[in-house]
This record gives sequence, C-alpha cells and structure tokens, in this order.
Amino acid sequence: MSDVVRRQLIVIDPLGLHARAAAAVVAALGPIAGVVIRAGERAVPATSVLALMGLGIEAGDVIVIEGPVEAEGAIAEALATISAVAQPVVEGPSDDEGHQGQSSSS
Repeated sequence: MSDVVRRQLIVIDPLGLHARAAAAVVAALGPIAGVVIRAGERAVPATSVLALMGLGIEAGDVIVIEGPVEAEGAIAEALATISAVAQPVVEGPSDDEGHQGQSSSS
C-alpha cells in the first residue's frame, strides 16, 4: 500500500462549502488522481461537487484532504488556490515553549 499525504484545513468561507466554494475545491483538487476529502467519518472523491456539498460542511468545520504521497506537490499547489475557501490548520506553540512572564509593562 502506498503512502498517503494528509492536510487538515479549516473552512473559512462564511457560507461553508456552498455550490461555488465546492466547485472551486473540485476544480483545484479533482484533476489530481486519488484525492479524497474527509469530513468526520465521511469521505468523498475530490471530483464531485454534489458529493462534497452533501457532506454539509459549514464555516469553521475542519476537513482533511488525502491523496497519494506522489501528488504532494500538486496537492499543495491546489490548496494554495482555494485559500479563500479553506486554510491549513495551524497548531500553536505548546505552553511549555510559551513566553510566560516576559511582559514588563506596569
């Protein structure tokens, strides 16, 4: 079994993945063979606008893009084109690495 690349995104479009946003996602990711979009336990191929809309993805929902590791570069490029719809989930620094107690204003 080949390796899989996964990217978590948060949907930022205020209307969620409505028809126009879903079409943009499919236009970007659909041409890449083997890419699926996951929302919770459900997954659909990145080639179907209707299937993607059927997931009922709303603003603030996290989706996972999965595809073959060989397509990692193409997936990254495609995700850059849909930044108005969804953006990568970024984890902040842990509390252990925080800069606590460095504020010196009185």
